[in-house]
Amino acid sequence: GGWLWAIPVVTFGLGVWQIQRLQWKNSLIQQAQDRIYPHDNTPIPFLTSAQVPSIVPVDAQFTRMLATGTFLHDQEILVGPRSLNMAFVSTSDGGGASAGNGGLIGGSAKIGYTVVTPFRLEDGTTILVNRGWIPREMASDRRRREPQGTVTIEGILRDGEPKNYIQMLTIPNKPEKNQWHAIHLDQMSSWAKTSPVILQMTDESQLNALFEGAGQPVLAHPNANFRNQHLEYAITWFSLCAASSLLLVRSNRGLR
Repeated sequence: GGWLWAIPVVTFGLGVWQIQRLQWKNSLIQQAQDRIYPHDNTPIPFLTSAQVPSIVPVDAQFTRMLATGTFLHDQEILVGPRSLNMAFVSTSDGGGASAGNGGLIGGSAKIGYTVVTPFRLEDGTTILVNRGWIPREMASDRRRREPQGTVTIEGILRDGEPKNYIQMLTIPNKPEKNQWHAIHLDQMSSWAKTSPVILQMTDESQLNALFEGAGQPVLAHPNANFRNQHLEYAITWFSLCAASSLLLVRSNRGLR
């Protein structure tokens, strides 16, 4: 046996580590869900220009907020082409959303664009707003520019798509040509001359119902769908531990 006994010891340790990771990930998911759907009925805060500089997107991820201001439709950004499902699963391990009811009808296999529009708050600062998804044939439809003027929207703060590097390495963004294939927050806010903050509009808000209807983007239904495979990993390691232990026991018996 000798050093071979290290195999079940190491695999058992890796199994325990994955259980610890599972507990950590479940806690992370619960924290995110509590931010998306607060249980204490506290009023949803309004996003103000004074708050914007202190927001760290990755730390504020999923925080629900209201914002009052004006959409700058002439600076609209279309991100894609991408399917409806891809539009709402923004990162490999950072949570996302599912397709909401929206104002456009189409299967998840349809190709289209995520609509990101600069939004000037009442007190002057401009942020980015993820308005949802449109099918490709609606790219030039001007109906989504309504309503005009000052509006109040509701959404959750996101950190863009900083972990979706597979897509970005395959088809990089080309800001100089206004061609976007992933929501890279720093890159996009620099190009649009906005603060590096993005608010994702959601479909369950009565305020956002104003933006549902013909020509409007499909809004997201937010959920903390983090990738969580730690239980499967733990089972794998514990299985390897059991199998290797059994083989070592049988091997030792055979040598006697």
